[in-house]
Amino acid sequence: MTISMKKLCLHILIFYSFCPSQESIKDRIEVRVIKTLEKQLLHIEKKLIAIPDIDSSFVRNITMPFQNYLEDVVLASGRQADCFPQIILQVLKEKIAEKKKKKHQIAFLLVEYYINGKFEKLYNKKAQNGDIYGK
Repeated sequence: MTISMKKLCLHILIFYSFCPSQESIKDRIEVRVIKTLEKQLLHIEKKLIAIPDIDSSFVRNITMPFQNYLEDVVLASGRQADCFPQIILQVLKEKIAEKKKKKHQIAFLLVEYYINGKFEKLYNKKAQNGDIYGK
C-alpha cells in the first residue's frame, strides 16, 4: 500500500508542476474575450498574495475595477484591449509596498494608467532599457 501511495503522490506532484496556474505572467496580451483578461488578473493577484509582506485581504479583487472598466467600456464597444500583465504586477507591487495609498486608490490607479496609456509607455521603456526606470 505504501508504494502505491508514493506513486500517487508522485503523479500528483507531476500533474501540478504542469498545471496552467503555474504558467508565467505574460508581458503583453491582446484581449478580445474577458476570460483571457480574468485569467491573467487572477494570476497577478495570486502572485501578489504569495509575497510574504503583502496582506492577502488587501490584494483580493484589487484588479476588479480595472477588469470592469475593460469589460464595460473597451470590450463592450467591440474594441480590443492591449494589456501588459508584467507591468501591472510591477506597478501593483510598488504601490502596495509604498503603503501610502488605500486599496481603492491603487485599484483605480490601474484604470487611470490604462486610459492615459501609461502601461504601454512603461512596457516600451522596459523593452528598450530592460526595466521601467530606464536604467
